[in-house]
Amino acid sequence: TISDPQCTESTVRLTGGQDEHEGRVELCSNGLWGTICSGLWDYNDTFVLCKQLGYQNPRVFVYRYSSFFGQGSGPILFDDLTCDRTELALTQCSSSSPDQVYCSHSGDAGARCEEISTTVIDTCSDGDIRLMDGRSAAEGRVEICINNIWGSVCDAGWNNYDAGVVCHQLGFQSANATAYRSAYFGRSAGPYILDNVGCDGDEQTLLGCSHGGTFFHDCRPGRDAGVKCEVSSCLHGTVQLVGGVTPYAGRLQICNNGRWATVCSTNFGSVSASIICKQFLGENASAVWIQHQYFGRGSSTSILDDLSCTGSESSISQCTYTEVRDFSATGCYHYLDVAMVCYERAGCTNLDVRLVDGDTGREGRVEICVDGVWGAVRSHTITNLAARVICNQLGHPSEWSIPLTTTVFGRGKVPILVSRISCSEGAVTLQDCNVRSYSTSLSGSSIAAVYNSDVLGVICQGNVTSETECVPGDARLAGGLKPNEGRVEVCIDGFWGTVCEEGWDHEDAIVICKQLGLSPTANLALGFGEGRGPIISHVSCTSRESNITQCGWRTGTTNCHHGRDVAISCEDPHKYQVTLAFSSQQDEEGPFQI
Repeated sequence: TISDPQCTESTVRLTGGQDEHEGRVELCSNGLWGTICSGLWDYNDTFVLCKQLGYQNPRVFVYRYSSFFGQGSGPILFDDLTCDRTELALTQCSSSSPDQVYCSHSGDAGARCEEISTTVIDTCSDGDIRLMDGRSAAEGRVEICINNIWGSVCDAGWNNYDAGVVCHQLGFQSANATAYRSAYFGRSAGPYILDNVGCDGDEQTLLGCSHGGTFFHDCRPGRDAGVKCEVSSCLHGTVQLVGGVTPYAGRLQICNNGRWATVCSTNFGSVSASIICKQFLGENASAVWIQHQYFGRGSSTSILDDLSCTGSESSISQCTYTEVRDFSATGCYHYLDVAMVCYERAGCTNLDVRLVDGDTGREGRVEICVDGVWGAVRSHTITNLAARVICNQLGHPSEWSIPLTTTVFGRGKVPILVSRISCSEGAVTLQDCNVRSYSTSLSGSSIAAVYNSDVLGVICQGNVTSETECVPGDARLAGGLKPNEGRVEVCIDGFWGTVCEEGWDHEDAIVICKQLGLSPTANLALGFGEGRGPIISHVSCTSRESNITQCGWRTGTTNCHHGRDVAISCEDPHKYQVTLAFSSQQDEEGPFQI
């Protein structure tokens, strides 16, 4: 084994991740880069690692399972590393000696470090919970305290039973609790503390539910769980928009004498709508209001009519209105409930673009400036070429950029303002493309009609270069220790790309094995790292095909990213050798030997 000249004793690095902030943990020992077994790898160990790497106030993500960032190839240095967050380097932590390591590279530890401006260290008790970044004390992102650290809950398996236990622990009613996923209330500054929570509904505390352990997870950023608890009463004059995908769009409800009431649209005007949105988003807020039930009909026993504001009010409670109990007397029924969308005028330049809520500056939800307003992009018609132009405009030129749907980077609080982007080869910025937008001045259904649609996210890859020439449709297995196992890669338009797990099944894996000349016996696998380049999804094979080009697949906007790359292992056709040994040339029988 040849030592690495860049390997300085006791230094650490992260490798195999999407950027320099994440990857497989490697430590230099005796001139060689070695890995750390993830058996006891936890938050404290990762915290010390991030501090050693130079992060002053790190938010840490712990990865323990199936060599999340691929398998290392050097020595495995530690099996039971134990830190208490006071150490300055991993080598100062307690551990077993190298000759006591009982671990393979399939269990290599991984980590992600992010610098944050707010502290997550606080004086709190294990199991304490709180709701953050909601519009009231009864809703928000779920955060739990362990070891004086506030962190969030991964939304894997998160449901209304889990939400009910959270509401009960906080003193609200557990009935009709609503679970929210995909960082609906934003991302936490702290780490993921719980994952795979499974409550029966009768537990007294969230920590009393089954879960995958504290700080142990394989959860990507942007999957913070949230809840909304039902309250028996409301504060007079409070307003909310319900039925939309964000808190800033939906059916208008106003708390009147402790009960929620909808608002009749027959005498509702733009001045009142503006006051409500300013109450949500501040002085730069504007409103689109709709006189139809685009966000569903209300069910309250009272409706507010003749809502009238002068424009000088700071809250809707300062406006005048009348309460309607006899619907037939006024003609106000729930099919006339006011629905609204609030947005903020930011003074941006038309067709400016930005990426929001990504882990790096090269990824995030796409927001484009339309008439001085930041708006999201409807994702269903966006091509790889349009995504590439967006990345190029942001200073990230690449041969391949990956368009994604809303579940990866969240929906945000801005309205959907762009319906379609059509670019031709040679386009450099969005100014060179045909960008079709919804007007922000309409008092109608144009924005609301698409407000529940998926919105576009983009990952701007670095320039992808092939190590070898590839022919479209070629396949290979990458990242494995043996030629019959690894991450599935397919040549797409001359570039090696990967296959998303969405729609992937055993029949698809069999075709890859056959195409590679291996035994048509395939197993799905994990732990071969993330690839680069284009991504295909929804591969559809019957297992009878001899080449993946004979199967169907999709490209373009999906929920896929390289964290969902598939891997397989094919049975080695030479694993078994069968011979028949006969006792004589005349015999046709004998002992069976393998």
